[in-house]
Amino acid sequence: MSLTKDDIQQIGAIVVEVTTPMFEMLGGKIDNLEGRMGSLEGRMDSLENELRDFKAEVRTSLATLEEKIDRLEASHTNRFENVEDDVQMLYTLVNKLEHGTKEEKIFAEQTIVRHLPAIYKSVMIIAKKHNISLDT
Repeated sequence: MSLTKDDIQQIGAIVVEVTTPMFEMLGGKIDNLEGRMGSLEGRMDSLENELRDFKAEVRTSLATLEEKIDRLEASHTNRFENVEDDVQMLYTLVNKLEHGTKEEKIFAEQTIVRHLPAIYKSVMIIAKKHNISLDT
C-alpha cells in the first residue's frame, strides 16, 4: 500500500498544524531570552564601569594615603634625627665640662644652659605624641 498524493498533503497539513504552535511558542521564548540576555549584558556593562571607577578611586585613595605616610615618616625621621643630634651635642658638651680647658668648660656650660630647655621640650613633644611616659 502506497501513499497517495492526497495522503502526503494531509500528513503535511497535520505536521504543520501540530508543529506551528510549538515553533511559535519556541520563537516567543527565544525572543524573551534574547531580551533577558540584553538586559543582563547591560547590567554587566554597568557593573564593569562601576568596578573600573571603584578601582580608580581606590588607586587615588591609596596614592594619597601613601603620600601622607611618606610625609609623616619624613617628619618623624627629621624629629628623631634632630633629637639624636641634640643628645650627641649634649654628650660632647658634658665631655668638655669634664675634660675640657677652662674656656671649653665655660662655653659648654653656657651652651647647655641655653639649649637644654629646647632639647627637653623636643623630647617631651615626641614622647607625648607616641604615648611614652618620661617620669622625671
